[in-house]
Amino acid sequence: MRTPRLSIAGLMLGVVIVALNLAVGRYLFGYQSEILVGIALGAITLQVAIIQLIRRRGRDRAFWVGFLVLGSLVMASFIWAMCFPEILGFHPDGRGGFTLIRTPGSLLYTLWNGYSRFVYERIIETYLIDFRANEQFYRDSMMGRVLLTMIRALAWFIPQLLIAVIGGVVARLIAGPRGRLATAGDEAASANGHR
Repeated sequence: MRTPRLSIAGLMLGVVIVALNLAVGRYLFGYQSEILVGIALGAITLQVAIIQLIRRRGRDRAFWVGFLVLGSLVMASFIWAMCFPEILGFHPDGRGGFTLIRTPGSLLYTLWNGYSRFVYERIIETYLIDFRANEQFYRDSMMGRVLLTMIRALAWFIPQLLIAVIGGVVARLIAGPRGRLATAGDEAASANGHR
């Protein structure tokens, strides 16, 4: 088995990529941590897809192009949804009282929020977490909050991954199988050579 050779430039590029990821993660954590939780796994997956796109040749690239295009679009939809949420709240009215305000939010927020509620109510609370038995653990302990954050990250990552894979499969189908086109070209070349 051959071991991969790493050059100094490759290692430096890896350090730069990790540093950029950490810088973006730190900024998103300070800006809105829900965005960070929702795109962290997807962003790493898209970076691996970029590496695969660079390494592949010919028609093998079609899957990774489709994967990147649809994966990036669905990740952008999540970011848009989190940047323009529907907000309910109270605003001081200046007379000592409060008025209820509601921002409309985007359609993407409605879709992602509906998905999140469905997953949380139907799967996480029902099957993964029994709050009646361990409510203190999940609400007050650091380990419980980390576990809930990891579950949320995975729940938001699954549709991103599925849509990206669908994009890759569709792109690969549009490009056509490699053997069919290569065989037709070989047959045409051999037919011209025998005449």
